[in-house]
Amino acid sequence: MARLPAAWCGVTGFKPSFGLVPVTGHFPRVGGRGDGRTVIGPMAPRVADVTSILAVISGPDGIDPDCVPIGLGDPRSVRIEDLRVAVVDEPGMWAPAPSTPAAVAQAEIALRIVGATIVDPISPHLDESFDITKRYWQRSELSGSQC
Repeated sequence: MARLPAAWCGVTGFKPSFGLVPVTGHFPRVGGRGDGRTVIGPMAPRVADVTSILAVISGPDGIDPDCVPIGLGDPRSVRIEDLRVAVVDEPGMWAPAPSTPAAVAQAEIALRIVGATIVDPISPHLDESFDITKRYWQRSELSGSQC
């Protein structure tokens, strides 16, 4: 099983912090409720859609004890100069389309111009990270994960 980033599939995806969206009904359950790698987040054609979906699915559902009642802030209140953005530009397991590196470079320049801080990625070793992720996903197959 391979999972690709949402953007590679033509949609916007958002992985919320653990505890923001209940994991009730997630299948296969590959970790306990306290396993922060198992989170549920919205995917949609546009960022505005993801924002609307997140507002609906976040917050306690009365079943998942790890989901906390934290209000979502207004995304329009985010100050670009307060953002720290990591840009990963090393080649990985898959080569991007020829237009992608140029688009990423343009986005990095635009973010710098409007005041965002560009930082080095914490772990630029995507191939190693993907291998760890694949083995984590296989846990459910090996253990016969149950709902």
